[in-house]
Amino acid sequence: SQLRPVLGQYTKLQSSTAQRVAFLAIIMLITAHISACIFYALSLKSLKENDLNTWLYYDSLASVDEVSGEVNYHAKEHYRYLRSIYWAVQTLETVGFGDIVAHSESETWYCILYFYIAAFLVYMSISNLVIFIDSLDSERNKYKLKLAKFDKYAKYRKLPLQLTQRIKSFYSHQWLIIKGVNEVE
Repeated sequence: SQLRPVLGQYTKLQSSTAQRVAFLAIIMLITAHISACIFYALSLKSLKENDLNTWLYYDSLASVDEVSGEVNYHAKEHYRYLRSIYWAVQTLETVGFGDIVAHSESETWYCILYFYIAAFLVYMSISNLVIFIDSLDSERNKYKLKLAKFDKYAKYRKLPLQLTQRIKSFYSHQWLIIKGVNEVE
C-alpha cells in the first residue's frame, strides 16, 4: 500500500520519456505528410507548365496532353498520394531506394531541404530512444554501483563477512521490492 505512490512516480518518469518518443513519432508522420504534399504539388505545378521533367511523369502517374496542355492522370489520386508519401517516408527514414527521384530543379532543391529536415528528425528520434532505453536501466546501474561501493568500503573497513553479506542481502531485497525508487521523494 505504501509502495504504490513510489511505483507511480517511477512509472511517471518512464512515461514522460515514452511520451517524448511518441511525440517525435507523430511529428515525423506529420512531416512526412506535409513533405509528400509539397513534393506532389511541385511536380504537378511543373506538369501544368508543360514541363515533363517531373517524378509524376517518370513514374507514369501523369502526363500532359500535347494538344490541350491539360494534365492527364494515369492513376487515381489516392495512389498518387501513396507514391508521394512513400517517397517522403523512405527519405525520412534514410532508406532512399531511388525508385522515385527528383527530376526538375524545384524538386531537387526541395529534396535537399527535406534531407536536412529528415536528418534532424532522425537524429532527434535516435537520441530520444537512447534516453528512453537508458532510463529503463538507470536505476539498476545505480543499484550495482551502490553495491560495488559498499564492497570496497567493507574491504577497506575489514567488516566481518557475515555482516557484509547481510547488508548486501538487505540492498538486494530493497532492489527487488522498490527497484531503486527513493521512498523519501
